[in-house]
Amino acid sequence: MGRGAGGRPGYGEFPEGKLGETRDTGHGARRVPPPSGAGASIRDEEEAIGVFSRAVPRMLLVSMLQLTAFAPDEYFQGPEVAHRVVFGYGHLTWEWVAGLRSYLHPMVYAAMYKVVSGSLPDSFVGVVTWWGPYLLHAVIAAWTLAGAHRLAEFVFRPSATSGGSLRRLNAGFVGWNWFMGYCLTRPYSNSLEAALCTHGLVAYMRASFAPPRWIHDVTEKDRIRFIVVWVMLGALCVVLRPASGLFWAMLAVRALLWPAPGTSRARYRVTLLALGVAVSGIVLALTTWLDWFMYGRLEIVPWNFLRFNVLEGGSALYGTSPWHANVTMHAPSMLLIAFPAFWYGWYVNWMPHRHQDGRAGPAGRHRRDAERGGALEHAQATKQVSFLAWCAFFYCAVYSIPAHKEVRFLLPAVPMCMPAVSYGVDALARRLSVATFARVYKWLNVVALAYFSLVHQRGQVGVLSVVRRLHAAGSPEGGQVRSTSVLFLTPCHFTPYYAYIHTREIKMRFFDCSPAAYRSEVDWVNAAERSWLRLPDLPDGVSEREYFESDPDRVTDIALRIGRPDVVVSLKGHGSLQKHGYTLHWQHWNPMDPVQVYTKGAPAKGTRTTTTPS
Repeated sequence: MGRGAGGRPGYGEFPEGKLGETRDTGHGARRVPPPSGAGASIRDEEEAIGVFSRAVPRMLLVSMLQLTAFAPDEYFQGPEVAHRVVFGYGHLTWEWVAGLRSYLHPMVYAAMYKVVSGSLPDSFVGVVTWWGPYLLHAVIAAWTLAGAHRLAEFVFRPSATSGGSLRRLNAGFVGWNWFMGYCLTRPYSNSLEAALCTHGLVAYMRASFAPPRWIHDVTEKDRIRFIVVWVMLGALCVVLRPASGLFWAMLAVRALLWPAPGTSRARYRVTLLALGVAVSGIVLALTTWLDWFMYGRLEIVPWNFLRFNVLEGGSALYGTSPWHANVTMHAPSMLLIAFPAFWYGWYVNWMPHRHQDGRAGPAGRHRRDAERGGALEHAQATKQVSFLAWCAFFYCAVYSIPAHKEVRFLLPAVPMCMPAVSYGVDALARRLSVATFARVYKWLNVVALAYFSLVHQRGQVGVLSVVRRLHAAGSPEGGQVRSTSVLFLTPCHFTPYYAYIHTREIKMRFFDCSPAAYRSEVDWVNAAERSWLRLPDLPDGVSEREYFESDPDRVTDIALRIGRPDVVVSLKGHGSLQKHGYTLHWQHWNPMDPVQVYTKGAPAKGTRTTTTPS
């Protein structure tokens, strides 16, 4: 969190001489009054734009370093669907057959693919279909960081002795968080939800809390605008991730029960209800129309998702975790050493009477600030930090209801946690060095980001580059391009797919793991890509993957005799591969088993057998 050249603040730090700061001019300390009205609003926007512009280059660099795999949704719930929409081929998973996903998320990438498809050479289009979503999400990640700055800007007053340092701490903890860089720059709906959720919370707090003295007064017109914004962004979050509906419903109930200070309670409630119904209704109607058009039938995705995952318990198909996993495993892995600081910061805010003797960081300093007229500001900051901490806790609780839990589901909660983390670290300033804590936090997160972006599960992505090279080596220059068939003896959805290959000439196939109820429909929608390898009829209620796992060598032998693929990708060699004349061409060590590429006969011309350890 250092400073840039020429005294310009570095990433995660803000300029000196902030609004409301106490300056020593040589004639005694004087207070720099914050501007009010339009001047404060303009300054707020300028600071947010500055944070965004400084974050974009960093996030672009991080996105270009994402050379590893994380979860299959990164490929099969966004870019792959968009590729099929624009170019006519690509794999659809069973969730798209069951109507559990909205097309809103893939259409973000489809618009980009459509722009380049008719104006650029096909070889360059293939680069865009691979890297385009990551570069787009780098911009979305920078926008999320700007939203996190605006949250801190609303909570912490710009004072050199308290709020100013807390703002800088918050910016550093958010900006250097490894999981923000690792997940936000990947094409997940969770990443887009995190951006919308963060900015939605900014609008919510401006509509529902009394504006601090350093923020310009909120007029009735401003409040209406903020309500429209947070309701719209909340509704979009629900469309993208229907499980977040309970979180936004909680915020709506809170706003109705405790209207914004300084407003007519009855009038505020009527306005909120009217705008909430109208704006969310328009968003849901438009996205339902989009899904109706894309599916070719009426599908109300939020209801389908709720019915399948919660009422029918279908989320267990993806794997189950204990009810406490989000708090005991996932949140600590996201925050690292900031996790205990979050709890301590929440405790300091929840029990302020324990910290008014000057012994504990911000409470003692705010007590001294109160002598200069800051008591009300401290009460507001304490309330707002606690509110965001409760939001993070409730968000974790909402995503603890389904049986299936993943750490990436909690990504939107990271910006909510950081004000409490900053408060907790600053409260411990007399017991530890804040600068040392910040340095340790920074380098732990840099190491984690580097490992998970460059090393962990890299073979799952690298194998597609090997397949492309094998295809190019087997096609005569200037002649007719021949097709290359690839069979994946790996878990289903293990690697990127057609959006990353971008050619019909490479025919790929893996053993599908769709539930039995959707197996025939999945076969039908993906028939064009799977027709070159038709497996025998399977027993009732058994997926292709389960059939393979029941006897890998026998099923491999059957598949090789029927399809005779040019390339086989496997996690570990099977006896059938050597028996049918396949030789090891390439392998990369993954954390569990090495990813191996086998080719028919001798290695292809111009290539050599390699072993690449992580």
